[in-house]
Amino acid sequence: MNQEILRIYGVLGIIRLKYDKYLIIITEREAVGRIGQDDIFRIKSVRLMSFKGQYKDHEEVGYLNLIKKHLNTGAFYFSYTFDVTNAIQRQIVSETKSPLWKIADERFFWNRFIQSELIDLRGSSHSDLDNYILPVIYGFVKIAPIMIKNNSLTILLISRRSRFRAGTRYFSRGIDENGDVSNFNETEQIVLFENTNKLSGVTKRLKLSFVQIRGSVPIFWAEINNLKYKPKLRVLNINDSVNAARLHFDKQIRIYGDQLVVNLVNQHGRECNIKTSYEEIIKILNDSKIKYFYFDFHQECRKMKWHKTRILINQLTPYLKQNYCYVDCSDQVYPVYFQTSIVRTNCIDCLDRTNVIQSALARWVLTKQLNDIGILNDYENIEDYPDLDNLFRNIWADNADFISISYSGTGALKTDFTRTGKRTKRGELHDLINSIMRYFQNNFTDGSRQDAFDLFLGNYLPYQTRKIPLLYHRSLFIQYIPYVLFFSILMILAKIILPGLENVIISSHIFMVFWLFVFIWSVYFIISNGFYYVNWPKLVPPEFLKYRKVQNVEFYK
Repeated sequence: MNQEILRIYGVLGIIRLKYDKYLIIITEREAVGRIGQDDIFRIKSVRLMSFKGQYKDHEEVGYLNLIKKHLNTGAFYFSYTFDVTNAIQRQIVSETKSPLWKIADERFFWNRFIQSELIDLRGSSHSDLDNYILPVIYGFVKIAPIMIKNNSLTILLISRRSRFRAGTRYFSRGIDENGDVSNFNETEQIVLFENTNKLSGVTKRLKLSFVQIRGSVPIFWAEINNLKYKPKLRVLNINDSVNAARLHFDKQIRIYGDQLVVNLVNQHGRECNIKTSYEEIIKILNDSKIKYFYFDFHQECRKMKWHKTRILINQLTPYLKQNYCYVDCSDQVYPVYFQTSIVRTNCIDCLDRTNVIQSALARWVLTKQLNDIGILNDYENIEDYPDLDNLFRNIWADNADFISISYSGTGALKTDFTRTGKRTKRGELHDLINSIMRYFQNNFTDGSRQDAFDLFLGNYLPYQTRKIPLLYHRSLFIQYIPYVLFFSILMILAKIILPGLENVIISSHIFMVFWLFVFIWSVYFIISNGFYYVNWPKLVPPEFLKYRKVQNVEFYK
């Protein structure tokens, strides 16, 4: 019997698939940095260990591949001593003596489902299991020390992705009945500052935290994939969204305080219906704790007028000048300030436009924080210190890329502005390439990515179904058309490269015309029936199929 010695850095959880359970362990980690005395790590490698041994069933292997795909492509962070799921301000009200999993924020405890078996087993008689229940976030963490005017600072940026209504760009939009929205991310910018008095030798430590959130427009809406570059937007009757939107904002107000809602969607074209529906919802809710700000990003910043983002920042700053961030000082018993409101930003995807505005707001806040604690003079700003400016730009651009990759499959657009402060032709070319990649991934690969989300997060339980959902259920005729298209292309190319290929009975012109006709007909058929050629999720059908009757959706039966 072969024996193997493994160094294990943590237990990610236990997952039950169709025929077996698997222990998921962390076998390789990477140190990201320290927050105070607490080390933060990124998971680099995991291993799934079968309870029963190697099982060769085709369906089981399919599920295993989905789990491995999710774990190998995601960005997962953890700490043994620091609560990575909670912003610093929320940690103050937590029971610090409790194990990390008990005080973890349920929204960002990404492996909560696969830890449920250990949590249930723990009970009152197995408290020794606490050390094995390790909360992990799916997100972004950057910790960067820097010196400014002989002052030692550490700048941190942490983004936490919610596990509720998690998914991919076109298969997870809007809100659900529980008030959870798609692509919900909490982003916390932290400044750690230490100042030692040369006479007394006493070190004063400051923690400053500023939190923003982003999330899909909180109404029932969808874009139904059909191979078009921009699928048609579908918005339900606004009255159907009121209760869900009220639940959503009640949660956000309870957690964060007043909501400064920033809407960046276009006021004309296909996004107009989203804008008007959102504004109608805000009017119906009529809550004094919700303040609405509209900024037509593409209209205001057209022709590379990116400086106009300052218009929106100027509208927001009157609401942020007091209690705009959390401040904790080591020589004070209680925190000096609490952040009492939050900016909630969205565009259609909550990606590119949202990234630009969130980084612009974070820049204003960081400048004000450094002014307030005396590191920068009132007339100075971040741009006056190139090292700090470059650090700030790059961590926010990296954060933008992470959030975009996790939702759309590609890096963010417009990051040249975030990184350099200006729009460039090279950046526009990079955006074009990313846009093309997004199109192909969103149409032809995102179905399996969505399946991986649903399986890992417990939205689909394989052992509770007798179906084999991972099989391809579309008709043979539908399946064969792409092969006909491919073959017609081969024949046309062969005719061009090998002009004597056609049969002597068939003229060269007839041969070419025939295969051109087959090619054109195949392209027309695929485009006309694009819905059937999208890579759809197979485990959990998208919700919008419940809201709109789609003909002949036999592959979900």
